Amino acid sequence: MNIWTAVFDALKGEANSSDDSTVDSRAIHILESEVTDASGRLQDSRNDVANLISQVKTIETSIKSCDAAIEEHEGYAQQALEKDNEALASEVAYQIVKIEDDRSQHVNALENIKPALADMQRIVSQAELKLNRLKQQLATIKVTENVQKAQSIVIARHSDQGQTQTAQDALARLKDKHSRQKDKIQRDLTSNNSYRKESLLEKLKQAGISSESSQIEDVLRRLKAKK
Repeated sequence: MNIWTAVFDALKGEANSSDDSTVDSRAIHILESEVTDASGRLQDSRNDVANLISQVKTIETSIKSCDAAIEEHEGYAQQALEKDNEALASEVAYQIVKIEDDRSQHVNALENIKPALADMQRIVSQAELKLNRLKQQLATIKVTENVQKAQSIVIARHSDQGQTQTAQDALARLKDKHSRQKDKIQRDLTSNNSYRKESLLEKLKQAGISSESSQIEDVLRRLKAKK
């Protein structure tokens, strides 16, 4: 069964009862488990292929040994025939027949194993490609999930316009209050200075000190001097 079908079947019940983050976490967990299981199965298959390759090499070595033994015994038989020792030559020939039978069995075994080995190697190669694609997809999903989580956190942290507007309104009110207080203080200072000046002039008048009286006396003195 396709891994994505398995993920869908496992999550379609949860989708109605859980939030998106729970469903996404469950999906990632299923994919991670599938990657782990697939990796284990692939390693077992690689071991099987390695064992079969070892068997092939052993059989090929046995065939080469049979070829060498046949060649060696044929030389013995020829030497026996050259010496007109047909009985010895027949005995050697019998050994050759046994060796050839062994070789035939090895060859037959090799002919059966090699196609099976080729199929197994092809299946393992396909499994490796599928597993690599699954790992890449899982890595992409996890990166995307982390990025989206980070985006959600940042958006949630800075998207509360109500609080921002409230803070701005509070600042505006404080600035207006400070401006009004400053104007009031300035008016009070101006009024106080004016009051102090008027009080001082009044006291000067009461004491007989007046800039106006001084001016009148100056005019009278100037007129008297002209006589």
